[in-house]
Amino acid sequence: MRGQLSRLAPLSGVVFAVLFLILFFAFPDSPDSDASAAKVVSFFTDHGDSQSALAFMLWYAMLFAVFFGAALRSYLRRRGGSDGLIALGFLGMGFFALATSILGGFLFAAADVPTKISPAAEQALNVLQDDLFAPVFVGVALCMIGNGLAIVLAEVKALPRWLGWVALLIGLVAIVPPVSFFSLFGLVGWALIVSVLVYLREGESAPAAAPAGTG
Repeated sequence: MRGQLSRLAPLSGVVFAVLFLILFFAFPDSPDSDASAAKVVSFFTDHGDSQSALAFMLWYAMLFAVFFGAALRSYLRRRGGSDGLIALGFLGMGFFALATSILGGFLFAAADVPTKISPAAEQALNVLQDDLFAPVFVGVALCMIGNGLAIVLAEVKALPRWLGWVALLIGLVAIVPPVSFFSLFGLVGWALIVSVLVYLREGESAPAAAPAGTG
């Protein structure tokens, strides 16, 4: 059972990617940060249930993102990658998940109490969940740069080196404000590809079962 869970762990990246894409495309957008208090209250009153569901899906997506980060760290370490760079990549994924989960908390709070607090307070919650994205992009940059360098500089080719270069590009995009937003989709697409590759390679490298003794 333990071996089966370990074998399936890399596929947590697929779950993360699917959940992230669903929550991004299937739910109505909350008001912009410059929206009036009346518009914010009206939106969260009308869409409170869907926005609460979005917050929960976001938390679950981040849970699987960290599982994927841990599985990738384990995979790269077993293949002789640089401990420092691998740790940086995992730290970045954790930072990304934490920052995104905090945004989900502000979103859930705004959806939960739109008519129970003052319009100004509801507007403030909306501003926080809409604008507090800089830490998210810092997490993306750390994750992609750490893992990208670990893949590119590895003496043993754990993954195709082009995936390392792509990760570095995504990490650089994450710290350029005009295009930072696109790094989120880069991270999701990268995680989807890497999770499948790691899963397949773990299967290839699994030791064959020892033949039964003849007594």
